[in-house]
Amino acid sequence: NCNFYKEYFFISEQEFNLKLENDFFIETRRYNTFIEVDGKKDKAVFSYGLPKNQVEDLTKPLVVILDKNGLLEFSNYIGSENIVVILLECDEEVTKKRVMDRGGVSEDEFNRRNKADKISFKGIENISDAIINTNQSVDEIVHQVLETYNYYN
Repeated sequence: NCNFYKEYFFISEQEFNLKLENDFFIETRRYNTFIEVDGKKDKAVFSYGLPKNQVEDLTKPLVVILDKNGLLEFSNYIGSENIVVILLECDEEVTKKRVMDRGGVSEDEFNRRNKADKISFKGIENISDAIINTNQSVDEIVHQVLETYNYYN
């Protein structure tokens, strides 16, 4: 059995900052983005954090999705010997199609995020235990992730 935290918890920026001040998170990230409100683009900041209480039980595997800096902070928190790093790679065109099909993101915003991701994830392949190409079905990806995890444990 594995802990999958599929859900996001939406809190106000004020509550996020308070939790940040109280050392609630293992790692955090803030992303500058644009949102569309009434047909108009507005700047926005999305804040993400991995709460410490979600990783208290290390007797079960835990799946988290992090950028390179988040991975380094997470590794420092729980110890690199306790993690298996699996990089999920995807061709840019496949990623773009998936994002655009999901909706809510303009092509300009996709391009901006894609450029930022290239910076955020640069060099992560050098600290990954395995790399899985995700240009396949979700079932195939999950199978490969579990196979990889079992190999390292």
